[in-house]
Amino acid sequence: MNRQAFLRILGVSSLLPLSWLWSRMILTQDKYLTASVSQKKFRNLADGINLFDEVIIVRNPGKTMVFSSRCTHAGCRITRSENNILLCPCHGSRYDATTGKVLKGPAFESLHPLPFSLDQITGTITVKI
Repeated sequence: MNRQAFLRILGVSSLLPLSWLWSRMILTQDKYLTASVSQKKFRNLADGINLFDEVIIVRNPGKTMVFSSRCTHAGCRITRSENNILLCPCHGSRYDATTGKVLKGPAFESLHPLPFSLDQITGTITVKI
């Protein structure tokens, strides 16, 4: 077998795993961009940044923001914050905690805000995920 035939076979045989990987990436991304009807309730949250599995709740006096905890670059879960900045552990994207806007890439899209309601009497935040 000559070199050209070998490279042709190698190229064709790599298409199947790459197409599978691409489809998994697209399906995973669509899962987090579409709305569902699930709700979660959060009580007795402290002011500041509250990180949970699926959501980030930022409470400041007079203002509450709720974002998806998924980085808009590759869907990694944001698990850390420093100095009012949300940090993605996978590729280093950084977001402003009060607005969700990108401060540093590779992400170029702001965090997705999530619809929520706040019960002023009990302080309970209900988030639609």
